[in-house]
Amino acid sequence: MGWDFKRGAKKSDIVSDILVPSDYIVGPNSYSRHPEGSRVQVNVVAYKLIGNNLWVVWHSLVHGPGGEIAVDGNWISLYLLERSSFGWGYKPIDESMGPYELNCPVRFFDLAPLPEGPYAAEWRDKVRAFHNQVAA
Repeated sequence: MGWDFKRGAKKSDIVSDILVPSDYIVGPNSYSRHPEGSRVQVNVVAYKLIGNNLWVVWHSLVHGPGGEIAVDGNWISLYLLERSSFGWGYKPIDESMGPYELNCPVRFFDLAPLPEGPYAAEWRDKVRAFHNQVAA
């Protein structure tokens, strides 16, 4: 994904916008991995702003078109924040993509299970090593 910028936005505006819970129904032309008619609810479990890195643990609850719970889980996302002449913006990076930033709070790992894929486990190990080095 690319960057999203908001004309005239301050950093605090972007952080506030990102942290808004969402609740929507998947429509016929939606870009979603969930079936049309599913209800998706996404809420913040925890977040930490460190410099221009906004770390968020999200919780999603997805009800299938018939109302049954299809997905219920947590995940970690990083939002890289940046200022331009246009205003502040962000770039979202999911933990499963193996972000290169290492200042994610280690306590977030207890709030979200390790996602499948080749990058997250190695990234979590690097984050732990980073925090151990900083503490030493």
